[in-house]
Amino acid sequence: MVAPDTQKMMDLVEENTGYHVSVSVDDKITTHASMVSASSSVPIHLVKVNPKYEKYGDYLVAVQCAMLLIKWGDPERIPDFAIIDKKVTYFKDKFAKQVSAKGMPFDTARQYANMIVMGILQQLNSLPIQFISMDMIADLCPSVMST
Repeated sequence: MVAPDTQKMMDLVEENTGYHVSVSVDDKITTHASMVSASSSVPIHLVKVNPKYEKYGDYLVAVQCAMLLIKWGDPERIPDFAIIDKKVTYFKDKFAKQVSAKGMPFDTARQYANMIVMGILQQLNSLPIQFISMDMIADLCPSVMST
């Protein structure tokens, strides 16, 4: 069961996008929460919460809903980072070589480098929208800010 303010955000998403928000707990995600925006092939917004952070679930779901509202409100206003494969590969390889030089097996270093580089890129892509979302939640859902 979600808090009334969280439900309000879920209802706003459905009103503004035409798609329902489905929430689940998923122990396979490595972040606090994740979201997949609806599309014609997946006609529902999916929000997943990591069970380790379930006690913050209302806040996490509300933030994901705010992100959906922002993305669907004016997609032209939201920057979308493009990954240039050649440059990403260069940084992964360079970092893997540096880590490997410290004694880590190269295959493990490559996996580690991939996790770090892709994680940083994910943060660069999502942080601006998360900041806007947190402001929106403070205004629209003050009760979930205290969880």
